[in-house]
Amino acid sequence: MATETKATGIQSLQIGLNILEILAIEKQPLKFTDIQNLTSMTKSNLYKYLTTLSQFGLIYRHPHTNMYTLGHKLAQLGNVALNQSSLIEVVIPYFKKITEHTNLTVLLAVPSIKGPLITYIVSADYGINIGAQMGTLLPLSSSTGVVFSAFEKNVFMKDWEEKELSKFNQSELQQFQDDKEKTRRLFFCFKNRTSNKTCLFI
Repeated sequence: MATETKATGIQSLQIGLNILEILAIEKQPLKFTDIQNLTSMTKSNLYKYLTTLSQFGLIYRHPHTNMYTLGHKLAQLGNVALNQSSLIEVVIPYFKKITEHTNLTVLLAVPSIKGPLITYIVSADYGINIGAQMGTLLPLSSSTGVVFSAFEKNVFMKDWEEKELSKFNQSELQQFQDDKEKTRRLFFCFKNRTSNKTCLFI
């Protein structure tokens, strides 16, 4: 008579996934001590797990507050793998209509700690086609980056913006500020990449 055996999992992986689940359930940034209390792990073991998860982008430690949240990699992997979410399901018909009427590629970007993250794309059959893929992180200098800077209030995105701004020279910084102010007035941002080709982000 055959007997059913229960497959054993990898304990260290289970512990790491448990940490991710705790951060998801709490729905707010947690201190090291908060996570330690919820997991009952030793400081040395917990530090190793948090360091590894941070290295892979699965969690994020704020450099100023030292508080932990879920990382951008989870959003990136989840959206690429599933290609669906309640938000995406809502915007799909509108994106298709925009593409049909404008012959432009339309994309959905969501906030992440490393900048706007593309989670859905409707590509144009002809006309202007953006050479981006799902899971791509957009720079602050892009029109999408300008829009996020103008309206996004996520504190973690502000850290990303500060890092990006530190790379700008004086001319680029002035152009960015001008674009940002114009975007706040018009709720719209346009970028002219070359003399004969334009890219549009809304």
